[in-house]
Amino acid sequence: MYAGKLNLVDLAGSERQSKTGATGERLREATKINLSLSALGNVISALVYGRSKYIPYRDSKLTRLLQDSLGGNTRTLMIACLSPADNNYEESLSTLRYANRAKSIQNRPRINEDPKDALLREYQEEIKKLRALISGQLGTSDLSCKESDLGIDLHRPAVTREKLVLSQISLKMFIFFYHHFIF
Repeated sequence: MYAGKLNLVDLAGSERQSKTGATGERLREATKINLSLSALGNVISALVYGRSKYIPYRDSKLTRLLQDSLGGNTRTLMIACLSPADNNYEESLSTLRYANRAKSIQNRPRINEDPKDALLREYQEEIKKLRALISGQLGTSDLSCKESDLGIDLHRPAVTREKLVLSQISLKMFIFFYHHFIF
């Protein structure tokens, strides 16, 4: 089973407060948004330039929420919205700089797989190998997964017997794990 997560975040509200004419509660909200965006910019810079090992995720709620999406095992997409108006030139330029830094984040995504499923798949592959090994040594092609079917042929040479015993121990361990932890 594969697991994934998708975060969609709208980072609107980074316009200059003097241009919006916001007062009271809207001004306080805009200030908090700009502080969060500033903290996000600091995280992006720390990830891109990597000068220190400390990434300031805890500086704002926004960066804590986006921590999984910014570094490590993720693919991140940032869409920058610009305004063609002359009076928004500075905001558009700031947005482009912000997006330019964000595109430089280097992540190494990999598939998230449930550890139980990965372990089960690994054991199933091991069982196939052991069955092939045992059937080749015993000359039988029909092997079941019951513990009672795992006898040892004492007439075989010692080296072959040791390999067979190790194979049977691995198979018994899998059967135990399978019956006690999976079901």
